[in-house]
Amino acid sequence: MVYDGLMKRVELLLDDETDERLNSFAEAHNCDKAEVLLQIIRANTLTEAELEEIEEANAEEFARQVKRSEENFKAGRFKTWEEVKRKAGL
Repeated sequence: MVYDGLMKRVELLLDDETDERLNSFAEAHNCDKAEVLLQIIRANTLTEAELEEIEEANAEEFARQVKRSEENFKAGRFKTWEEVKRKAGL
């Protein structure tokens, strides 16, 4: 990978299991552990940005679904999880 700017050296303390997983990812992707961490962090940032974009684009639909669900609960068309468990004897 080509690094696009300043790099910092950071020391991280990992437990044995996390270190093994990090090594495994690095081997599987033919790169070093720093590259794996870089990609994970960047992917997470991208995912958050994409989710925000989806939420914004669908805000009206989400609000409509919440309103419809609230109305259906008030009308008694649905049961709460507590009611379902109580009726099932759980």
